[in-house]
Amino acid sequence: MTTVTYRAAAAHLIQQANAEFQLQDLRQASEKAWGAVAQITKAYAEGLTPPAYHRSHASLKRIARNLAQGTGNQDFLALFNAVEQLHVNFYENTRSAGAVQAGILDAHDYIALVETQLPAPP
Repeated sequence: MTTVTYRAAAAHLIQQANAEFQLQDLRQASEKAWGAVAQITKAYAEGLTPPAYHRSHASLKRIARNLAQGTGNQDFLALFNAVEQLHVNFYENTRSAGAVQAGILDAHDYIALVETQLPAPP
């Protein structure tokens, strides 16, 4: 996939997260928000020269950590870690609606932050 494809997938998934939350399907909302964060992280990784490996959960976290270190902005890692808890919620279903909503907002913030590091779309 390409940076553009991953970007589009992130946009689609975050919209789905919002829709699932409105339907009170907290598990699906959680996983869609996590998926959006994973996809925008992959978009960033694909844009690097050479592209960074991004096919594992650990590699996505490493990329977020590198973004935080490289930019000096720890929000990259803090937001990534916050949304990662939504991925856990998909399996455990222990988060309240308020916690899922906050996580979705964190996903929006992370996506916007990573977008600042991507080239302008064609």
